[in-house]
Amino acid sequence: MTPRQRNFGKSRQRGFSLIEVLVSMVIASVGLMGMLSLMLKGLQANASSGWRTIAVQSAYDMADRMRADKANVGANKYKNIVTPGSASSCANDGSVNTAHVKPPATSTTCGGTTSSACDWFSTTAKLLPKGASAVCEKDGVYAVHVSWDDGKAGTTDKTFSLRFVP
Repeated sequence: MTPRQRNFGKSRQRGFSLIEVLVSMVIASVGLMGMLSLMLKGLQANASSGWRTIAVQSAYDMADRMRADKANVGANKYKNIVTPGSASSCANDGSVNTAHVKPPATSTTCGGTTSSACDWFSTTAKLLPKGASAVCEKDGVYAVHVSWDDGKAGTTDKTFSLRFVP
């Protein structure tokens, strides 16, 4: 008698089943969606960084303008001024009364400020989304506040503040 030979090769599967293909596609799509989410967060962080850079440059620009215009600083032309038409105002401690400087509802003209400050207000409003700014003073120390909309909410939700003595 001859021993029975087992034939393992014929019963083996030679390809992928449809279920295996579907499972691998689900795993791959979850991974790709994670990568897309990561890329979106990176783009948002990049945009936020860009707006913050503009706000910092704008605040230092106003500080430099004030240092160059000592006569008007001494005449209190830069004391407690906000974006024309804004509902914000300066508090007694040199900060802004609201959490953020509010942008004006409509475009208004600068009245009672220097041309340098008026130019700065309009430049900040043009460069930043919903950009608004204020210069507040307490005991000779000035604070420049620049606010902007960092998201899709449509409200000013970020503020950069710089304190200095001109």
